[in-house]
Amino acid sequence: MSSEISTYLTGRYISIPVFTLSFAEYLDFKKSSGGSEKELLNEYIRTGGFPIVALGNFDDRSAYQIVEGIYTSVITNDISRRHSVTNIDLFNRVVKYIVENVGKSFSANAIVKFLKGEGRSLSVEAVYNYLEWLEKAFVIYRCQRYDLQGKSVLKTQEKFYLADASLKYCIMGFNPKSIASMLENIVYFELLR
Repeated sequence: MSSEISTYLTGRYISIPVFTLSFAEYLDFKKSSGGSEKELLNEYIRTGGFPIVALGNFDDRSAYQIVEGIYTSVITNDISRRHSVTNIDLFNRVVKYIVENVGKSFSANAIVKFLKGEGRSLSVEAVYNYLEWLEKAFVIYRCQRYDLQGKSVLKTQEKFYLADASLKYCIMGFNPKSIASMLENIVYFELLR
């Protein structure tokens, strides 16, 4: 986990964030494929920027299987086991809610209300823990609110973005209607870079 890396290092250290490939880097990986930039952009939006996927010539289904393997490994090893998540199904439902609402502001309370409507019980504190664990495992990234003043500092209407667009599609399946939120996701990471 990101917070534990510094404990293994003595003295001073500098944290250098590493993201999946940007579109420019993706083009470098694919320069020998001969596709047009528009075709490669569509492919990049659908299959994401994991280098192993970019290096191969995978169809969407195979690319999603690779990404799903990465995702499952992170969720199982880095989060579920480490934090002793007892209700994996409920945890996965919260993750799916977050994935489906990429780029939208929502609160932990909104997730709790949604689950309550489905007859499931989860505390707001548990949702905060899930969000924190997903952040520390580099699955999601939090975009803080800018227009904070007064008591609104206490509101938790941040936006969350996925480490890579392909994470959404491997979990939820590709939906052309979600391209706008994935483009926002891509722009967010370009700004972080």
